[in-house]
Formats: sequence, C-alpha cells, structure tokens
Amino acid sequence: MPDFVLHKAGSLDESEKELMQECPTICERIVASIGEFAHLAPVIRAGHERWGGKGYPEGLSGEHIPLASRVVFACDSLHAMTSDRPYRKAIGVRAAREELQRNSGKQFDPSSMVRALLDVVGDTQTDA
Repeated sequence: MPDFVLHKAGSLDESEKELMQECPTICERIVASIGEFAHLAPVIRAGHERWGGKGYPEGLSGEHIPLASRVVFACDSLHAMTSDRPYRKAIGVRAAREELQRNSGKQFDPSSMVRALLDVVGDTQTDA
C-alpha cells in the first residue's frame, strides 16, 4: 500500500478507497504462499467484512465470516479507535467501548464477542 494513501491526512478519494479495499486480497495471496500459514488466508481475506454485510472484499455477513476474522476485526477496530491516525486523533477507551457496543450486530458479531473483548479491555486500559 503506498505511503501517500496510508498516511493521508484527509479523506480518501474513490480511487484511494478502491486501492485500500484491495489490501485483504493482496494479504490473502501473500499468506497463502507461506506454507505453514496458508490455512490463515481466508481469515486474512475476511478481516474487513462486517456482520451486517457492508464490509469488503466479498460483502460477507453474519456466520459466513470466519470466526477468527470476526475476532480480529473487533480487536483491530478497538486499536484503530484508540490510536492517533493521520486523519484524526484517537478517541478514549470509554468512547471506543461505547462505539463497539453500539455497532454490535451491525459491524461486529452480536454474540458474546464484543462483550468478551470489552471484558478483557476492562480495567486494563484507561482514558488518557
């Protein structure tokens, strides 16, 4: 992924969004080519799918998304929200927790996945 896209301070334009949405497919091919990790390729490919079907690259929804992908997506989302990005400042852990809960069943697996993640985060991190 070109640095100019990864580190862009503003919103991505349509061609940059399309480029970013190629990332799971590219990463899948890389992982598939490494013998002992090849079994993880489908998990990598589905890492940006959303429970409600509005993710990419396939638009998978619900149980069609590999369980490991659902776990990684929730964890990655928490990390993304609580980390500074070139285009925005981090939000606090409390706000990130609320966002995860609000989107449980939309973006995130509505089972106990979000609850389990929030239990782990619990008191281990505080808002700065």
